[in-house]
Amino acid sequence: MIIDLSCKSSASACLTNGFGQNLPNLTHLLLNNNQLTKLPDGFGLNLPNLIVLDLSNNQLTSLPDGFGLVISNLSKLKTLYLHKNKLTSLPDGFGRVLSNLPKLEDLYLNNNQLTSLPAGFGQNLLKLRPL
Repeated sequence: MIIDLSCKSSASACLTNGFGQNLPNLTHLLLNNNQLTKLPDGFGLNLPNLIVLDLSNNQLTSLPDGFGLVISNLSKLKTLYLHKNKLTSLPDGFGRVLSNLPKLEDLYLNNNQLTSLPAGFGQNLLKLRPL
């Protein structure tokens, strides 16, 4: 049973379409420092026990349209690292999705190229810890 997975400097080898569909016990997914420019189709589906998702220090310019749906199914997620990418925007409704995550405590979006946030972003994120 895999509970922690780190693909540092080799994420392209482990990130295939539908990645995560057979890893229901995974709690920590560390994909930081990989020069990722996009996430594969179906990324992150069926990761119900994920607590930490680290996508920091990559080259992501956007998140896939279905990313909000994926995140909404991560009810145990406590930490989401998206910092040090090249994100220019976040998907519509992303803030609403985050506010429905009961355990989310840490959200890192710093060092991106965001010029605005979706409407309502930050509302009801009561458990987020200030930095």
